[in-house]
Amino acid sequence: MGPLCLPNLGGTGCPRVLSTHRRPYRTKDGLYMAMLPYWDAHWQSFCELSGHPELLTDKRFSNMRVRLKNIDEAYRITGLLTAEKTRDEWLSLLQDSNVPHMPVSTLDELIDDPQLVGSDFWQNFEHPTEGSIRMTGSPFGFSKTPASLRYAPPHLGEHTGEVLRQAGLSDVDIDAMITAGVATTSGSSSR
Repeated sequence: MGPLCLPNLGGTGCPRVLSTHRRPYRTKDGLYMAMLPYWDAHWQSFCELSGHPELLTDKRFSNMRVRLKNIDEAYRITGLLTAEKTRDEWLSLLQDSNVPHMPVSTLDELIDDPQLVGSDFWQNFEHPTEGSIRMTGSPFGFSKTPASLRYAPPHLGEHTGEVLRQAGLSDVDIDAMITAGVATTSGSSSR
């Protein structure tokens, strides 16, 4: 008996999710927005708010079923239209809309993000050589066994010897790798 053959059901994965154009969109000011005008009502609101109601009569996007067949183009156009306004303009336009959206924070904005601050996401840690540094805390919160920062982030190569020994290499092999520049340590010795 031959191998089990299944009917060809098409490609792997969902084209809507796998589209290269489905991602945070760059705005006019160089910042980013996450926006997903997916359902017909979302698409209608997005087209009207973007100032491009003519897209509502475009046969490629006339309803969700047709839009899904042209999802790459719908997402590509969403990106082009998003680039026509600043992030703040989009946030203002979308504030009372039904379109799923949110700003994508910059690294500087994350430092003072109210949700991250309120959930104690940021932790100050005294590093033995770098002084006080702000780090992310544990993403997990357990009531009976709370997680905490106990060890400083290692320096580049600080644990090279230990890791390679656990992988079964001898000290001679490790020293040869360091000499050849294949591995590095933070100190002068692999031990």
